Amino acid sequence: PLYGSSFMSVAKFAKENEIPIVSPFTQVNKILFDNPYVCKVSPSVSLQVERMATYVIDSFQTQNIVLVNGGGLAKDVPFYNSFKKTANDYLRLKSTNSKDTIKEAKGLSGLQSMLSTTMVNVVVLPSSNQSFVTDFISKLYALRDKYKIVLFGLQSWMNYDNLDFEYLNTVSLHTPSNIFIDYENPRVKLFVKNYREAFKTEPDQFAFQGFDVTYFFVNALKQNGTGFLNNLSQLKYTGLDAYYHFSQFPIESGFENKY
Repeated sequence: PLYGSSFMSVAKFAKENEIPIVSPFTQVNKILFDNPYVCKVSPSVSLQVERMATYVIDSFQTQNIVLVNGGGLAKDVPFYNSFKKTANDYLRLKSTNSKDTIKEAKGLSGLQSMLSTTMVNVVVLPSSNQSFVTDFISKLYALRDKYKIVLFGLQSWMNYDNLDFEYLNTVSLHTPSNIFIDYENPRVKLFVKNYREAFKTEPDQFAFQGFDVTYFFVNALKQNGTGFLNNLSQLKYTGLDAYYHFSQFPIESGFENKY
């Protein structure tokens, strides 16, 4: 099943009968719990935020980094905490000053007092509250002439239909993502050509994801037989829209793509 609501029922059956089961889209990690037969292709939002944190420190360590706490949704708290811990741990690892930590602000009002006119302001907002995010970006856009701003947000923002792309470009929006389709890639070009010929239409994102998921797991089955889960962590795959590198922790849980 493609989505979490029906996945759990089928996953229970899969575990009882020792059948590998693949979740292509669900990001939540709870489907992995206590079921070593589950394979989750989409990395969790927390993992994406952790990767984003290391990228921010690698790229902007000498600039003005501010983590914004806002949006008011309880489900965003783990994302905020994940970024904070990962960024601070990585910053201390890379810095000679063991006391270095990123700045924290409460909402836009708290942020404005921390903005710098001489450095790049790297604003991190790990919120999934659409109305708050939209309002925040609008107000951040209004500050464009006074401050140099680079905004980091969540992948889910790309599904919001009320964001102005001029605003997003002006604040240099960055979001983590587990998929990216490079239409200059020769393999992608060939796939698009073959897809057009076969189906008389353009391949959308789901077509690319469907191909990668199917090709990877059928190939794993071909190479290692029905016990391919025993070798899954050793298999790496460069797909049309994603990379796969699965790991399992703890051992009694399922496999997550960490790339």
